[in-house]
Amino acid sequence: MVDSLVCQAYYNPSLITVLNQLIVGIGGTKQKGSDPLNAVNASNLYHFKVPKAFIGQTFESLFEYLTKTQNIVPLGLYRLPGVKGNKSPYVVTNPHPDTILTEKDLVFILSQKSPPESSNILLSW
Repeated sequence: MVDSLVCQAYYNPSLITVLNQLIVGIGGTKQKGSDPLNAVNASNLYHFKVPKAFIGQTFESLFEYLTKTQNIVPLGLYRLPGVKGNKSPYVVTNPHPDTILTEKDLVFILSQKSPPESSNILLSW
């Protein structure tokens, strides 16, 4: 996998900036004439419980809410045992928009600030 990323970075140098954002949460500074991906504000990877208002709703509805009102990018779900009969936890990256959220899900996000401790606060975040 690393070989593939190195090869892709040769053809697309912006990939290095994206990987830095995902792995260590560092980004470039805003400079005129620089690569647009280097001009993004630094984000970090976080997770939080699905807010009560979104339990039983689709991933798409949460995605739209977070991206449009909170400037947060949801990347996937960590599904705890008991969701759809699973006996072990698992991660779903880029869930289907129709995926129904449960109280046993955690949402992985890219955000410039840490999410609050309580998922209920998220709606006023």
